[in-house]
Amino acid sequence: MKTKPIIKTFAFTSLAALSTLSAQGAVLSGPGILDFNHKARQPGSNALAVVNIADLTPHQEVFTSGTTTWTHSLSGFSQVRTSVGIATVADVQLAPYTQMDGNSLSFGREITTEVLLAGTSLTGPLNTLAGASVLQSWNSTAAVAADISAGQTYRISFDVDTLSGIPVDLFSTSTAQFTGNGLQNSAGGLLSAIDLLGLITVGGASTDTITFETVATQDLTSVGFNFAASAVADVSALGGTAANQNLISFSNFTVTPVPEPSAAFLSLAASLLLVSKRRR
Repeated sequence: MKTKPIIKTFAFTSLAALSTLSAQGAVLSGPGILDFNHKARQPGSNALAVVNIADLTPHQEVFTSGTTTWTHSLSGFSQVRTSVGIATVADVQLAPYTQMDGNSLSFGREITTEVLLAGTSLTGPLNTLAGASVLQSWNSTAAVAADISAGQTYRISFDVDTLSGIPVDLFSTSTAQFTGNGLQNSAGGLLSAIDLLGLITVGGASTDTITFETVATQDLTSVGFNFAASAVADVSALGGTAANQNLISFSNFTVTPVPEPSAAFLSLAASLLLVSKRRR
């Protein structure tokens, strides 16, 4: 009667030991990579009158915390600013943004409206924006200090969430890449960007976990993450005259060395020894 509980305890102990080994060996994790609280967004013009539709000039912002630096590049900003005489009376902006809150990196877009003269209608500026199809793009790159060993296999994992209810074909592109000199894929080729559109559920309220492995061919003291996306934006897609949307978010980043067979064997042996002692 005591055999079954011992077998169950052994199975649990073995898995727990392997999990502990993996967790202890993690070289990067979400809190270290996402230890930021900022929003990057192209500022609008304060000129008297502006009609700037689909500005594709990249707007870049850089943020550093500890040993991690994030560089955000955005394009597809639009602004309509109207005036009467020498006074600006209304301002409407449609802008892509990236936002980090300590737990995730989000790509979003927002429309802001401002009436600067009481009684001014926003219909004209909004119609100007609504008539335009704006291709917005987001690109965020992290440079992170890390201890990567030559010959070691590493497992990279992160979660992807998309806004519920958005059109499935909203995104033109969405990619992710883990970067570092000499990193290879499982086939021995260079590690390339992953096309996320074929892997994630767009428009649903689900979370997709992306996991892949890479082999380091040399020692590294820094690695990088890159996330990019592009999507067509218009006023109607935002569902109102003042709104914002986090279209896609990335979280729970981990980079963990894959236990070598010898390490797994040692863990298994330790578990067997523990069970043996309990049976005595």
